[in-house]
Amino acid sequence: MRGGLTAAATALALTERITVGTGLLPAAVRNPAIAAMEIATLALLHPGRVQVAFGHGVEAWMRQIGARPRDRLVALEEVVRTTRALLHDETVDSEGRFVTLRDVRLEQPPVTPPEILVGTTGERGIEIAARAADGLVVAEGCERGGAALGARAARRRAAGRLHVAEDRGRCPTGP
Repeated sequence: MRGGLTAAATALALTERITVGTGLLPAAVRNPAIAAMEIATLALLHPGRVQVAFGHGVEAWMRQIGARPRDRLVALEEVVRTTRALLHDETVDSEGRFVTLRDVRLEQPPVTPPEILVGTTGERGIEIAARAADGLVVAEGCERGGAALGARAARRRAAGRLHVAEDRGRCPTGP
């Protein structure tokens, strides 16, 4: 396993022009305030070159490390919504089922906040992306209805409600 933020930071430091994504950061193990600080640092050091994506985490791994929340999609939405708000220089008060923040604001928000994407393989995840994120990562070749998922996401994108990025990795499992 490799850390997405660490790998992205290294790639950004070694290049000058390319946009670099973090891969899918598992929301269940990311405190939104800490994640926003780390992402803001990357965005300040490498403006316009950072792309961030959160996912609900691979089921087996989340269980293995004792980090699977009762409802992974609630955790995903709360982490995405609050992280995005912090990156957009908002003061966040959140008392959710998974995220609790009290009067939190970044001291140094990025001038241009990076897009926050959601990586998912299901209808509920697409709805979360449409409500809380800037876009969606659709895994290429998802055998569990990936074509239909991509088509639904494309319709939302055409309606101006969702940006769709493509992940050329393997299809994760999940709702």
